[in-house]
Amino acid sequence: MRLKLSLKIPLLVVAAALAAGLAVALVDYGQASRELRRAVEDKLSALLQARTIAISDYLSSIQRDLRSQAANPFVVEALSSFLVGRSELGAEANAKLHELYVTKNPFPAGERSKLDHPNDPSIYSLAHNRFHPQLRDFADRYGYRDLLLLDLDGYVVYSVRKQSDFATDVAHGPDRDNGLARAHRAAAANAASGQEAFVDFTPYAPSGDQPTGFVAAPVYGEGHVPTGVLAFEMPVDRINRVMQVAAGLGRTGETLIVGPDLLLRSDSRLDSASTILRQRVAIDALKRALAGESGLATSEETRKDGSLASVLVAFQPLDFLGTRWAVAAKADLDEIYAPVRTMRSRAIMNGIGIALLVALVGFIITRLIVVRPLSEVIRAVQVLASGERDAPMHLHPRGDEIGDIARALVLFRDSLIERDRLAAEKQREAVLIEAGRRFRAIAEANPVAVLVADTGDGVIRYANPAASTLLGFADGGSPSGTLGDFFLVRAEAGAFMAAGTGGSVDHHETRLRRADGSELPAALSSRALDYDGAPCLVIGILDLTERQAAQAEIERQREMIHQREKLGALGSLLAGVAHELNNPLSIVVAQATLLQELAPDAKTAARGDKIRAAAERCARIVKTFLDMARQRPPARAAVDINQAIESAIELLGYGLRTAGIELRQDLAAELPPIWADADQISQVLTNLIVNAQQAMAEWPGPRHLTITTALDSGDGMVRL
Repeated sequence: MRLKLSLKIPLLVVAAALAAGLAVALVDYGQASRELRRAVEDKLSALLQARTIAISDYLSSIQRDLRSQAANPFVVEALSSFLVGRSELGAEANAKLHELYVTKNPFPAGERSKLDHPNDPSIYSLAHNRFHPQLRDFADRYGYRDLLLLDLDGYVVYSVRKQSDFATDVAHGPDRDNGLARAHRAAAANAASGQEAFVDFTPYAPSGDQPTGFVAAPVYGEGHVPTGVLAFEMPVDRINRVMQVAAGLGRTGETLIVGPDLLLRSDSRLDSASTILRQRVAIDALKRALAGESGLATSEETRKDGSLASVLVAFQPLDFLGTRWAVAAKADLDEIYAPVRTMRSRAIMNGIGIALLVALVGFIITRLIVVRPLSEVIRAVQVLASGERDAPMHLHPRGDEIGDIARALVLFRDSLIERDRLAAEKQREAVLIEAGRRFRAIAEANPVAVLVADTGDGVIRYANPAASTLLGFADGGSPSGTLGDFFLVRAEAGAFMAAGTGGSVDHHETRLRRADGSELPAALSSRALDYDGAPCLVIGILDLTERQAAQAEIERQREMIHQREKLGALGSLLAGVAHELNNPLSIVVAQATLLQELAPDAKTAARGDKIRAAAERCARIVKTFLDMARQRPPARAAVDINQAIESAIELLGYGLRTAGIELRQDLAAELPPIWADADQISQVLTNLIVNAQQAMAEWPGPRHLTITTALDSGDGMVRL
């Protein structure tokens, strides 16, 4: 039944008055209570999630630091050096180290880490002076209370802070049950797997009985053999900074961490004194979290004064390296429902205000019944005028005059949409034509050979200039016919077309026939596309001529390697010949020395000296050649780099002179010896000189070879 506006307005005014009186009385209080409880639960859950993520990220960063430092070559070398230094000190090593770095440390207890070198000539002190500054900087930068290195037997061979646990036996001494000892045992037991170990916070005597946790990991030397343990001493400061943020918790709310013993692992923000490991929180929700559950619950909590308080708790477990903590966010229910009680009083006042609102209902209903629908029609007309045909009109079905206007407006919009659709189809056809033109323009400029072939009969519909050139159609000619005309085996063309039609083909290698009948090694790739309204394949052709030439070159290089192996065998044969020459040369040297000593005159003695010098030079060359050819395991020792250079030059000097190469030497005096294998160093120097000689073989101008040695005082390196 259609009603006029003159009837609708009075009826709606009466209905609004009745609805307002009932709604305010029944809904306001209950809805506010439920929404406030839900809001508090969401806030506690969000705070719990944020705190848990922050603590998890912090613990993960500790694990990453431990893992990276345990595998750091610097730390591995430091532990090895400290173990060697401690071994050098003998049976009294612990007492000696404790005296040098703790008892006689010139810095106070909290600043002992500032000592780099105690002016002690031991290997340990030299290693400490080298490694300690960087290890100390790492511990300070990342906020670790201490960084310790222990051997596999439990001796603390190094610590950054030099507390009372330095240079002690934590595995067998009186402290064998403290946190560091348990962390060492766990990490040493994990040597096979490399898994890090974590020991929960307990009072730690060397740190003044402060709550301290430890993370430790095995350290591996050469051959992945465990050599010791790296341990970090974890402070609670970072955890407290995360958990004691008060934003969003109100007066009684707090977030906390509880261990398996239900003792706090973070300080309560509601207590001025430290509560870590001192306050037990025996709430059922926390026990559920330690059992692996998470969620929201209402629990009873006993206050310090013995009173009970109802609290709302959001809880979830937090696992770290085999230890489970419970993380919780809680608040008193009294504080939560205080706004609800205020809302109850406010609801009473709202009931009184409803009577005042009835006077305004007539005006409001007029706006809803007349003004708002007309406004919607006006907005719909404006949207159509702007060209937005698909925009929603938000016109509600009505049985009055405004509804008639709306229906007429919808019909008008549909006619405009149909007109736009026809125009869009014409435009789409123009776009397809333009796309075809652009495809040809791109293909014409593409240096890669491109063919377009019909999937039905293989007829070539298009070929770009690169394809015409590659297939041998010169002077502007273009491939024609079917794709099978260019395959040596026509059946292969059919299989290629079938595979491309079913999906795509990548890098199909074959041999094609050019227009002049010559063969072309090529790789074909294809994709299906719509070309001028017909299903086709676009085919890319890659010329493999250069690649196959490269493969032939690889075969040639392989043959050269075979020839080098033959030369190596010849070198071994020449080494045997050199060994046979060594004994006659020794006799020549001895006879020349005897001739020099028994010479009747100075002239004869001079000739004997020349014979002896030439024979000794030949003997040195033979010895150098034998050392290079002899097969023996590498052995490092102190090597004089200048002497090694002289030996190499003596061996290769004749070849350099006959090649017309002027040798220039600038060898620094009093260079320290280097720690290396003498034979390998001699081989490296010989190879460098021979490579330089070969590189200058084709050079027509003056040829100079300069060899320079120097000591870099900055990093202690010998430069060649």
